[in-house]
Amino acid sequence: MIYGFYHGHIASTKISFNKDTISLFTFLRRIPTVRKRVWYGLKAIARISGALQVSRMARDIMRADMLWKFYKNPVNIPLTNNLAERQIRHYVLYRKNSYFTQSERGNRFLERLISLYLT
Repeated sequence: MIYGFYHGHIASTKISFNKDTISLFTFLRRIPTVRKRVWYGLKAIARISGALQVSRMARDIMRADMLWKFYKNPVNIPLTNNLAERQIRHYVLYRKNSYFTQSERGNRFLERLISLYLT
């Protein structure tokens, strides 16, 4: 099973839905099929006896319902959190490059200053 193919299929389906190339009905019909295929592949990986860490990770992924939240509300929930990461990137870089935040106290001060600025 090639997971990259399934992840690519999910991403292209979501992008098509966002661009109104496919309907909501088509999107909601396609994703459960892919989800089942991913589930069965993870189940097969979880049964591998020689690789404890890999099987444990596969079981953790199988339990993570949060991975499919975009399917429950495809209009409002993006597939990735790239937008949120792009929004805070400037402040993270500023914090890393600030010379006066070499202590926990300086980090808290800068976090509060940025929070105050954003509100």
